[in-house]
Amino acid sequence: MAISKQQLLEFDDFMGGFKKLVIHTDKSKRRGLSNGELIYIRCLENEEEFKNVLIHEIGHVVDLTYLNGSSEAKNSNFHDFGDPVKTDDSSASYYKISWHDTDSHKHGAHKHDFVSKYGATDPFEDFAETFLMYVRYGEFFRYLAFGKDNVDLQKKYMFMKAEVFEGKEFNLDRSLDLSGLRFLRHNYAPVFDMTKMHNLV
Repeated sequence: MAISKQQLLEFDDFMGGFKKLVIHTDKSKRRGLSNGELIYIRCLENEEEFKNVLIHEIGHVVDLTYLNGSSEAKNSNFHDFGDPVKTDDSSASYYKISWHDTDSHKHGAHKHDFVSKYGATDPFEDFAETFLMYVRYGEFFRYLAFGKDNVDLQKKYMFMKAEVFEGKEFNLDRSLDLSGLRFLRHNYAPVFDMTKMHNLV
Protein backbone atom coordinates (compact mmCIF):
# COMPACT_ATOMS: atom_id res chain seq x y z
CA MET A 1 0.00 0.00 0.00
CA ALA A 2 1.48 3.33 -1.14
CA ILE A 3 0.39 5.23 1.99
CA SER A 4 2.27 2.86 4.30
CA LYS A 5 5.47 3.09 2.21
CA GLN A 6 5.26 6.89 2.23
CA GLN A 7 4.76 7.02 6.01
CA LEU A 8 7.56 4.57 6.72
CA LEU A 9 9.94 6.53 4.47
CA GLU A 10 8.98 9.77 6.21
CA PHE A 11 10.08 8.30 9.57
CA ASP A 12 12.94 6.16 8.30
CA ASP A 13 15.54 7.95 10.45
CA PHE A 14 13.56 7.10 13.61
CA MET A 15 12.81 3.45 12.99
CA GLY A 16 15.67 1.94 15.01
CA GLY A 17 15.28 -1.85 14.95
CA PHE A 18 12.15 -1.90 12.77
CA LYS A 19 12.10 -4.79 10.28
CA LYS A 20 8.66 -5.43 8.83
CA LEU A 21 5.12 -4.08 8.32
CA VAL A 22 2.33 -6.67 8.13
CA ILE A 23 -1.07 -5.53 6.85
CA HIS A 24 -3.84 -7.99 7.68
CA THR A 25 -7.63 -8.19 7.39
CA ASP A 26 -8.47 -10.29 10.46
CA LYS A 27 -11.15 -8.25 12.26
CA SER A 28 -10.79 -10.38 15.40
CA LYS A 29 -7.40 -8.73 16.00
CA ARG A 30 -6.47 -5.21 17.03
CA ARG A 31 -6.20 -2.46 14.43
CA GLY A 32 -2.52 -1.99 15.23
CA LEU A 33 0.23 -3.62 17.23
CA SER A 34 3.99 -3.20 17.42
CA ASN A 35 6.86 -4.77 19.32
CA GLY A 36 9.51 -2.41 17.96
CA GLU A 37 10.63 -4.75 15.17
CA LEU A 38 7.25 -5.52 13.58
CA ILE A 39 4.10 -3.49 13.00
CA TYR A 40 0.84 -5.33 12.44
CA ILE A 41 -1.98 -3.17 11.13
CA ARG A 42 -5.59 -3.75 10.20
CA CYS A 43 -7.44 -0.59 9.33
CA LEU A 44 -8.23 -0.59 5.63
CA GLU A 45 -11.70 1.00 5.60
CA ASN A 46 -10.58 4.62 6.01
CA GLU A 47 -7.36 6.12 4.63
CA GLU A 48 -7.05 8.78 7.34
CA GLU A 49 -7.59 6.27 10.12
CA PHE A 50 -5.06 3.94 8.50
CA LYS A 51 -2.47 6.76 8.52
CA ASN A 52 -3.23 7.54 12.15
CA VAL A 53 -2.99 3.92 13.31
CA LEU A 54 0.27 3.48 11.41
CA ILE A 55 1.79 6.65 12.88
CA HIS A 56 0.65 5.58 16.37
CA GLU A 57 2.47 2.26 15.86
CA ILE A 58 5.53 4.07 14.47
CA GLY A 59 5.44 6.03 17.74
CA HIS A 60 5.85 2.75 19.61
CA VAL A 61 8.83 1.82 17.40
CA VAL A 62 10.44 5.22 18.09
CA ASP A 63 9.83 4.79 21.82
CA LEU A 64 11.13 1.22 21.98
CA THR A 65 14.05 1.26 19.55
CA TYR A 66 15.05 4.80 18.55
CA LEU A 67 15.11 6.18 22.09
CA ASN A 68 16.90 3.81 24.43
CA GLY A 69 19.39 3.77 27.24
CA SER A 70 22.53 1.82 28.00
CA SER A 71 22.49 -1.66 29.49
CA GLU A 72 24.78 -0.47 32.33
CA ALA A 73 22.33 2.18 33.58
CA LYS A 74 20.00 1.53 36.51
CA ASN A 75 16.42 0.44 35.95
CA SER A 76 13.78 3.14 36.13
CA ASN A 77 10.27 2.72 37.60
CA PHE A 78 9.06 1.72 34.13
CA HIS A 79 9.03 -1.64 32.38
CA ASP A 80 7.50 -2.86 29.15
CA PHE A 81 6.19 -6.42 29.62
CA GLY A 82 8.95 -7.06 32.14
CA ASP A 83 11.75 -5.39 30.17
CA PRO A 84 13.09 -2.52 32.27
CA VAL A 85 13.37 0.99 30.87
CA LYS A 86 16.79 2.34 31.85
CA THR A 87 17.16 5.62 33.72
CA ASP A 88 19.26 7.10 30.89
CA ASP A 89 16.62 6.24 28.28
CA SER A 90 15.06 9.59 27.34
CA SER A 91 11.66 7.86 27.14
CA ALA A 92 11.83 7.51 30.94
CA SER A 93 12.00 11.30 31.27
CA TYR A 94 8.94 11.54 29.03
CA TYR A 95 6.99 9.01 31.12
CA LYS A 96 7.79 10.91 34.32
CA ILE A 97 5.79 13.89 33.08
CA SER A 98 2.53 12.12 33.98
CA TRP A 99 3.49 8.76 35.48
CA HIS A 100 4.95 7.56 38.78
CA ASP A 101 5.61 4.08 37.38
CA THR A 102 4.28 1.77 34.67
CA ASP A 103 0.97 1.26 36.45
CA SER A 104 0.18 4.56 38.16
CA HIS A 105 -0.14 8.21 37.29
CA LYS A 106 1.91 10.72 39.24
CA HIS A 107 0.08 12.51 42.04
CA GLY A 108 -2.11 15.29 40.66
CA ALA A 109 -2.26 14.01 37.07
CA HIS A 110 -5.46 15.07 35.32
CA LYS A 111 -7.24 13.67 32.23
CA HIS A 112 -6.42 16.86 30.32
CA ASP A 113 -2.69 16.14 30.78
CA PHE A 114 -3.08 13.38 28.17
CA VAL A 115 -3.85 13.86 24.49
CA SER A 116 -6.43 11.05 24.63
CA LYS A 117 -8.17 8.73 27.06
CA TYR A 118 -6.21 5.81 25.57
CA GLY A 119 -3.00 7.72 26.20
CA ALA A 120 -3.89 7.79 29.90
CA THR A 121 -3.93 3.96 30.11
CA ASP A 122 -0.14 3.46 30.34
CA PRO A 123 3.10 5.37 29.66
CA PHE A 124 3.75 3.61 26.33
CA GLU A 125 0.32 4.45 24.91
CA ASP A 126 0.79 7.97 26.27
CA PHE A 127 3.97 8.26 24.19
CA ALA A 128 2.48 6.78 21.00
CA GLU A 129 -0.70 8.88 21.20
CA THR A 130 1.34 12.03 21.82
CA PHE A 131 3.64 11.15 18.92
CA LEU A 132 0.58 10.85 16.66
CA MET A 133 -0.91 14.13 17.95
CA TYR A 134 2.41 15.91 17.36
CA VAL A 135 2.77 14.63 13.78
CA ARG A 136 -0.81 14.79 12.45
CA TYR A 137 -2.40 17.52 14.59
CA GLY A 138 0.52 19.71 15.66
CA GLU A 139 -1.34 23.00 15.28
CA PHE A 140 -4.17 21.78 17.52
CA PHE A 141 -1.68 20.23 19.98
CA ARG A 142 0.03 23.63 20.36
CA TYR A 143 -3.34 25.28 20.90
CA LEU A 144 -4.28 22.80 23.65
CA ALA A 145 -0.90 22.97 25.37
CA PHE A 146 0.05 26.61 25.11
CA GLY A 147 -3.29 28.32 24.50
CA LYS A 148 -4.76 26.74 27.63
CA ASP A 149 -1.49 26.85 29.59
CA ASN A 150 -1.41 23.10 30.28
CA VAL A 151 2.08 22.56 31.72
CA ASP A 152 2.17 18.77 31.25
CA LEU A 153 0.99 18.98 27.63
CA GLN A 154 3.60 21.69 27.05
CA LYS A 155 6.30 19.37 28.41
CA LYS A 156 5.10 16.53 26.19
CA TYR A 157 5.00 18.77 23.15
CA MET A 158 8.49 20.11 23.85
CA PHE A 159 9.83 16.57 24.41
CA MET A 160 8.62 15.53 20.96
CA LYS A 161 10.00 18.70 19.42
CA ALA A 162 13.44 18.52 21.04
CA GLU A 163 14.13 14.84 21.75
CA VAL A 164 12.53 13.20 18.72
CA PHE A 165 12.14 15.72 15.90
CA GLU A 166 15.10 18.04 16.59
CA GLY A 167 12.99 21.18 16.33
CA LYS A 168 10.73 20.18 13.43
CA GLU A 169 7.05 21.07 13.94
CA PHE A 170 3.96 19.94 12.06
CA ASN A 171 0.61 21.50 11.16
CA LEU A 172 -2.80 20.16 10.25
CA ASP A 173 -3.30 19.31 6.58
CA ARG A 174 -5.51 22.39 6.45
CA SER A 175 -5.04 25.42 8.66
CA LEU A 176 -7.73 26.27 11.21
CA ASP A 177 -8.54 29.77 12.35
CA LEU A 178 -9.10 30.52 16.03
CA SER A 179 -12.83 29.76 15.87
CA GLY A 180 -12.04 26.40 14.20
CA LEU A 181 -9.52 25.55 16.90
CA ARG A 182 -12.05 26.48 19.61
CA PHE A 183 -14.71 24.32 17.94
CA LEU A 184 -12.27 21.42 17.73
CA ARG A 185 -11.29 21.82 21.40
CA HIS A 186 -14.95 21.85 22.47
CA ASN A 187 -15.70 18.64 20.56
CA TYR A 188 -12.38 16.97 21.39
CA ALA A 189 -12.75 16.67 25.16
CA PRO A 190 -10.36 14.47 24.86
CA VAL A 191 -11.18 11.74 22.34
CA PHE A 192 -10.82 8.09 23.33
CA ASP A 193 -7.91 7.62 20.97
CA MET A 194 -6.09 9.91 18.55
CA THR A 195 -6.58 7.55 15.61
CA LYS A 196 -10.21 8.78 15.48
CA MET A 197 -9.30 12.48 15.27
CA HIS A 198 -9.89 12.48 11.53
CA ASN A 199 -13.62 12.44 12.35
CA LEU A 200 -13.31 15.87 13.99
CA VAL A 201 -10.83 17.72 11.78
